Amino acid sequence: FLVFGILIGSVARISFPNITYNSPYAINFILGLFSLACLFPITITASQCLLREKEYRFEQILYSTPITTGKYFISRFLLVFGIAVLSFLIFLSGFISGHLMRMDSSELWGAFHISYYIHSFLIIVIPNIFLCSVIVSCTAWLSKNKFAVYLSGLGIYVVYMVVSIYSNSPLMAGASPVSESAMQLAAKTDPFGMAAFSEQTNHWTSSERNSVLLRLSGNVLFNRVSVIIFSSVLLFISFK
Repeated sequence: FLVFGILIGSVARISFPNITYNSPYAINFILGLFSLACLFPITITASQCLLREKEYRFEQILYSTPITTGKYFISRFLLVFGIAVLSFLIFLSGFISGHLMRMDSSELWGAFHISYYIHSFLIIVIPNIFLCSVIVSCTAWLSKNKFAVYLSGLGIYVVYMVVSIYSNSPLMAGASPVSESAMQLAAKTDPFGMAAFSEQTNHWTSSERNSVLLRLSGNVLFNRVSVIIFSSVLLFISFK
């Protein structure tokens, strides 16, 4: 993840007209897209940690101990979620390092602000990792099947890409302009928050995109809170 982050920060160039590579707009876009990469450590960790007792026929012995089922499930979920967050933090460290390695005095780069990266990580990435961790973990608990766990991780990515293409998402290359009402609906329902990010910044000037942090208000706030609530309810149902 560290090497991958360095490569993305120093080599990959997703350019926008009059937008610097290290602007809040570019950072939000890139980190939002690559937050899907958290599915890899999530599926691996979930398949190994959440199904270990069943695989080794240790369930009955475990549940006969003073450890409650709730505490056990919470600790296992936090392990999956924590490893995913740590993995993305390593990627983010590499991404920042890549930017610092390539920054120069040209108009393609702006002043370095660590707050741009931290803000994007907290607003965009963390809720996305939480949602993916919940879906994959719940699949593991309900199916008790490793293959289903791997399919759930792949399914999240495939379904999101397919829906983005067929809904004419403004984030997809070559997409035609969408109506205001369609953008509002996408901003509220996009589980990874990228449509909400696009909707809020749609009418921003280049200067605003280069310097203004994504505001936790409007559809961005609605989207992020909705994702957290939905994930929490799904997690609660699985515990029951």
